[in-house]
Amino acid sequence: MADVSKVDVWVKAWGDKLVKFAALYTNDSDLAQDIAQETFIELYRLTLQRPTLDIHPGWLYRVARNKIRDYARRKMLSGHAVGLSEGTAASDDWTIRVLVQDALVRLPRIDQECLWLFYYLDLPVDEISILLGIPPASVRGRLYRARRRFKAIWGDH
Repeated sequence: MADVSKVDVWVKAWGDKLVKFAALYTNDSDLAQDIAQETFIELYRLTLQRPTLDIHPGWLYRVARNKIRDYARRKMLSGHAVGLSEGTAASDDWTIRVLVQDALVRLPRIDQECLWLFYYLDLPVDEISILLGIPPASVRGRLYRARRRFKAIWGDH
């Protein structure tokens, strides 16, 4: 049986951050909360299957990102606009977010994690260091390299 208190700890520590992350993409606070809730349901299911598995916070963001993409695909397949109407400033923001996501996906996984943690979650280098289990100087070096790689990929667009 899974230890529900472990999932509660994750919800308390990462719930608001995960909702903020999902809201960046969806521009819909209710949908963002639904995505965060579905992500924690996946976490609960995983803890039922593998109670001793050590889960990294980056796992939550990957699951949430996949749920956001699934939602966008369902909306596109059903013929509805994905969240925003064309010609608005918000639509331009959505387009930029999608382009940034496409560029990020082309980066190595560690670069993606560092950039997400630093820019989207506004975590300080010291906190990223603890999450990734590496020294702060290594985080700064990874961020520097990740920015350079992102810039090169972004220039290809």
